[in-house]
Amino acid sequence: PNERGRVEGLLLTWDCESPSHDPDPWDQLWLDIIDAAWDDAHLYLYIHHGGHSDAEDVARCQQMLQQHTGRDPAAATWFDETHDHRLDSIWIRDYGPFFVLDGEDALAIVDAHYVRYDRDDDDAQPAHFASYLGVPRHEWGLATEGGNFLPNGHGLCLVSDTIIGLNPQYSIGEIEQLYEEYLGCSELVI
Repeated sequence: PNERGRVEGLLLTWDCESPSHDPDPWDQLWLDIIDAAWDDAHLYLYIHHGGHSDAEDVARCQQMLQQHTGRDPAAATWFDETHDHRLDSIWIRDYGPFFVLDGEDALAIVDAHYVRYDRDDDDAQPAHFASYLGVPRHEWGLATEGGNFLPNGHGLCLVSDTIIGLNPQYSIGEIEQLYEEYLGCSELVI
């Protein structure tokens, strides 16, 4: 789907680093994003507090959310790094899953190889999330970042030419075929 289209859920990674319930400007930015999306999509929030968040961090962030937006934190799904899944960074747009409709409009996840080779925990996030949702996960042989992908929702997909350099084992034709097979891109513009 096109990223500007209607969505059922929003997946975010939030540093949530303010030591108290008073948000610093960075946390206020995340609170504004969460508040703006609240009524339109279910929120899935990974708390990344220096790579070692726990239930206490989640509780602090939940209280901050409720105090500054009036939203009930119980209406969102929260993940911490001690009990759920450790992350290396907050850039989930880059390493997170590609959501696709598989077969008869059933949700599935396409899991690309994240190009930051020193971030194995980030690279493993799509597998964790697919397992959590109980949806199929399709491993995709391409190395890429999600920020380098812009679909229009009707088969036209745009990527930069960095995709070629990241995947020298594939010809351009093979790259185009992989985008069509896994992400439904009938026309790929590099």
